[in-house]
Amino acid sequence: MERLGFSEQQIAEHVAADLAFHCAVRPRTAWRLARELTLDQAAERFNAELGDPRAPMKGSRIWEFEQWPGRGIRPSWKVLRTLGAIYGTPWNRLVDIEDIRELPDPDRKAYRTALSAAAAPSQPEAELQLPSQPPSPSAVGRSGQYGPHPEPPTPAPQGQTSTGKGTAAGMGANAAESLELAARVSATNVDAETLEQLHQELIDLTFCHLHSPLERSFQRTVQLRDRLSALLQGRQRLSYTRELSVLAAKTCALLAWVCEDLGHPAHALDHARAGWMCAEHADHNGARRWIRISQSRMAYWAGDFVESAQLAADGLRRGGGDDLDACLMLLEARARAVLGDERGARALLRRWEKLPDQGADAQREERFFHLTGDRQRYLAGSSLLLLGRSDEALGDLEHSLTLHDELPCEQRYFGMELISRIDTARARLHNDKFDAVPDLLDPVLAVDPAHRLQMAVHGARPLLRELAAPRHRNHGPVRDLSERLREFCRGADDGRAGGGGTVGNP
Repeated sequence: MERLGFSEQQIAEHVAADLAFHCAVRPRTAWRLARELTLDQAAERFNAELGDPRAPMKGSRIWEFEQWPGRGIRPSWKVLRTLGAIYGTPWNRLVDIEDIRELPDPDRKAYRTALSAAAAPSQPEAELQLPSQPPSPSAVGRSGQYGPHPEPPTPAPQGQTSTGKGTAAGMGANAAESLELAARVSATNVDAETLEQLHQELIDLTFCHLHSPLERSFQRTVQLRDRLSALLQGRQRLSYTRELSVLAAKTCALLAWVCEDLGHPAHALDHARAGWMCAEHADHNGARRWIRISQSRMAYWAGDFVESAQLAADGLRRGGGDDLDACLMLLEARARAVLGDERGARALLRRWEKLPDQGADAQREERFFHLTGDRQRYLAGSSLLLLGRSDEALGDLEHSLTLHDELPCEQRYFGMELISRIDTARARLHNDKFDAVPDLLDPVLAVDPAHRLQMAVHGARPLLRELAAPRHRNHGPVRDLSERLREFCRGADDGRAGGGGTVGNP
């Protein structure tokens, strides 16, 4: 059409008409597309047309105006006039029969008046008298929302547009574009208060993971992740974007942890991978360390001990100014212990012993990965047990149980007692102290199947194998305990199949 000599305005009119006729596109959408504008570009021009770079119009609101009356928000007369100015068409051409059906009688009358005035060249469209009263209840769209009260029109200056070619008009257009640029730079859908609320929600989730059933914990974490995802799709300051990305990375780390405990390691890996990408985008070592802890743990229980050690070591190298060194050191020590690297494991345990006691800061989101004393002693004892140092391991494991009992109930990590008792029983068995083993395991075997941890089952199976050794074969109490342990493992599998379970161990 351009090659055939049609003007830009004529082309836009033909395109809008064809979109409406051939593609059933509503008029407000058709005219925006005919002008080759995205929703955000239309919103920017809308704000520039009003002369206020801080005006609240956004692309999402333009979309809502285009969806009315089926959904979205009813555009006021002022909105229609402004959109008409942007698209270069009278406002009444942005309304179709679907809109007219939902208009109250005074507004419908104003539309008919506009059509009559358009047919009379002597009355310019800018002089039409539009209704000034608020919309009647019948103006409310199916979504239950409507735009601002209609306002009388403001006549537009004759012969001048925002893109006029005169020197003064051109300078004005350039100034408006600078204001548009400032609006884009300063626009944000997030403020400091919102970030603080999201941060507090993450802290609350770390407590939820310590005590709540897995399904509830997982659902709450997904809700936070989805909220962060929606915010990141908008526009915010660069510093706010980075903080949102850090929160997203840590949320994905928690999702990976819980997903692993629910018995879905492949999905857990995807969550961890997504979290790592968010942490890399934010270039934040603290978030990277969260991800490395989850990945090291997953690799360990998948049997990839070399990978587990390497992931923990990488997290340890990335000093994050947090309280996670103890966790990373102990995870690497455990992986090296199962590989038979006694020298490397003991070196890490010595480093861990020299760390200052950081206590349990209930206000930090690292609380979930910042191990309390009982969890640290458990991992140290587990590493020594894997090295075959049962006598040394027994001291740490029994100390772990003591520390766990001394903690206030709200600070206890559900399941820590289970796994500490299982490994303590193994250490006692290795030291020929079987008589104390049944009483030690009674609280573990009495736990409801839906609350039996997957990691506790992993720990119970090596104990079963050790009880099957020839020297225990003809011992009646051993046979009884072995049968109870087998039932424990079967019951846990049934409980997870039914959707139960709670948070797993380190």
